[in-house]
Amino acid sequence: MKILYTPNLIAPSLTDDQRARILAAAGPDARIVDAKDEAKQRAEIGDTDMVFGRVSNDVFVLGKR
Repeated sequence: MKILYTPNLIAPSLTDDQRARILAAAGPDARIVDAKDEAKQRAEIGDTDMVFGRVSNDVFVLGKR
């Protein structure tokens, strides 16, 4: 599972413990990809399984999963 993390006001960063807990809950092949800017979000959204944070509608519709 690929989790696209986009920092925002509610979750501006993740601690190492939070990352570990998210990955443990998501399963053995899970990974978190940080995408702070829209260019990175556009590049990563295509094969993303879950977005943790917010992306614009223009980016969201590019997701295939």
